Amino acid sequence: MNNIKANDYLNVVVQALAHVPPLRNFFLLEDFSTRPQLPQRFSTLVRKIWNPRAFKSHVSPHELIQEISLRSSKKFLLTSQADPIEFLSWFLNHLHLSLGGSKTKPQTSLIQKTFQGSLRVESQTITAHADVTDRLRFEGNPDTIRSQTSPFLILTLDLPPAPLFQDGVEAKNIIPQIPLTKVLEKYNGIATQERLNTRMRYRLLAPLPPFLIMHVKRFQPNKFLGSQRNPTIVTFHPRGLDMRPFVERPEGEQEGQQEPLLYDLVANITYEGVKVRDDSVEGEAERKVWKAQVREGGATKGPGGEGGHGGPQWWEMQDLFVDRTNGELLSTKESYIMVWERRRKGSGKGGGGKSG
Repeated sequence: MNNIKANDYLNVVVQALAHVPPLRNFFLLEDFSTRPQLPQRFSTLVRKIWNPRAFKSHVSPHELIQEISLRSSKKFLLTSQADPIEFLSWFLNHLHLSLGGSKTKPQTSLIQKTFQGSLRVESQTITAHADVTDRLRFEGNPDTIRSQTSPFLILTLDLPPAPLFQDGVEAKNIIPQIPLTKVLEKYNGIATQERLNTRMRYRLLAPLPPFLIMHVKRFQPNKFLGSQRNPTIVTFHPRGLDMRPFVERPEGEQEGQQEPLLYDLVANITYEGVKVRDDSVEGEAERKVWKAQVREGGATKGPGGEGGHGGPQWWEMQDLFVDRTNGELLSTKESYIMVWERRRKGSGKGGGGKSG
């Protein structure tokens, strides 16, 4: 896909969404001639991507970007790079509304039916008390616990802070790592997060959506650098992510009675920081490079292993550059946005398509 100037942030999101089977099939097969311009132009682009008889091996998102620029009041342009997660949030919400979705009722468009889930948010006020030794203790007041159910399209995953000071050259070269299941513990209903004087807990509610979008929160505001990146690598296997431990159990049901709730990776958007100059010092602004890793074929493992005959094949895309990649090595990159597909019951296969 052409990067006209600085629209790589849009290219990776479009590639990821174009490889979500229900979304892809809908925009390939439906007639959008009477629909608003946004879904109409997105449908045209998806058809170009999946056209096996295309004269050119690349497509241009120019028409879609023009409409997006107009609809977003020039927040998203082809001449300036934007954050893919901000664009994805905006794009999904506006596609939802353009397809006749409701602002208040859930599950009113294909976008919500594909990606929307719900979670329980529990908040508790924290108060400070002095104990007998005059030490300040922060305790939660059980009378102030509030619980509410909130819908989501994207799950935000918080990374632990990167170490500030590292001794020796070898320590500086070590990139911190954390398993995806560890980061997902934010949603187990036990782990807490403190915001000002409030303690928060999160728990996913059943049923989970057919596709889960996860955002690894890598960038934090920094008054000196604008934003500061957390380089922690999130490790995962692209097949068989069990989300059952993070979903609230029905009352009376014991732990371990339910079957695993397995998800397989469909698309992975990664970040890569490239130094603007060879003599750039550490902490200096980097040029952001976004890449999309997408799955071709089903989610089962073929006789030849990952990417073998009958199994999934992974491709890494950066604008016009497309390279085959090993599914086992996907988590060696700095994942930023991941799309996971729920595995159907009684089937080891996902619903990945095959591009022409």
